[in-house]
Amino acid sequence: MDATERALVQTLSLHGPPRDFLESASVLFNSTLADLVHDSSDPVEVLLLKQDLLQLQDRLAALADHAWLNRHVYGHLASLQDKVRARLTALGQSQHQDNIRHGIQAITDVLNVLRFDLDHHHVPVWPVSVFIGSAIVCLSCSALFHLLYVVGPAVYAVMSRLDYSGISILISGSFVPVQYYGFYCHDTLRWFYLTTTLVLATLTFAMAMMPFFAKEKFLVLRTCTFISFGCFGAVPVVHMALLRGFHDDQVQVIL
Repeated sequence: MDATERALVQTLSLHGPPRDFLESASVLFNSTLADLVHDSSDPVEVLLLKQDLLQLQDRLAALADHAWLNRHVYGHLASLQDKVRARLTALGQSQHQDNIRHGIQAITDVLNVLRFDLDHHHVPVWPVSVFIGSAIVCLSCSALFHLLYVVGPAVYAVMSRLDYSGISILISGSFVPVQYYGFYCHDTLRWFYLTTTLVLATLTFAMAMMPFFAKEKFLVLRTCTFISFGCFGAVPVVHMALLRGFHDDQVQVIL
C-alpha cells in the first residue's frame, strides 16, 4: 500500500455526500486489488480473496447510484465490512504476507470511515418545513379572503390580492422539496432550480400584490402567469427523469 493510498484513507472528509465516499472507496479498492493479486504467492487463498473483493467492488459500484438511500447504504456497508473482517481473520490465521493483511486493512479503514459518515450524515429537513409553511400561509390568506371580502369593495380588493399572493407562495414552496432532494447529489442543478424558483416566485408575488395588475383587463395575463409558474414545476422533474431514468427509485418516489 503506497503513500498515496494511505493518504487517501487518512484525508477522507467527514462532511461530504455519501456518493463521494463510495467513489473514493472504489478508487482505493481497485488499486488495492491489483496489489494483492500481484504480490501474493498462495493461489487458493488469492482466488478466494479475489472473488470476495470482486463481489465487494461490484456492490460498491451499485451503491454509488443509490447513495441517497442512507439506511440501505448503511446496511450494505455493514455487510461488506463483516465480509472483509472475516477474510482478514482467515488470512491472518494462515500467516499470509503482510501486504495482504495491510491491503484488506486499508479497505476496512475506508469502510469504517464510510460507515461513520453515513451514520452521522443527516439530510436537512428545512425543505419540508418550507413546503408546510407555504401551505399554512396560503390557507391563511385564503381564509382571510373568504372571511372578509364581503366587508366592502376596498377590503375585497386587498384580500383578493392577498389570496393570489398566498397561491404563489404555495406553488413555490411545493417546488422546494422536489428540487432540493431530487438533485441532492448535483449541487449546481439543485441551486440553479431553487434560485430560478425564487426569482419566478418573487415576480409572481409582486404581480399578485400590485393593484395595477388586479384590473379586469389583466385577468388573462395574471391567470397565465400562475399557470406557467405551476407548469414550471414539471421541468426539474423531467430533467431528473432524463438524468437518472424514468424507472430510477428516486424519480419514482418523487413522482
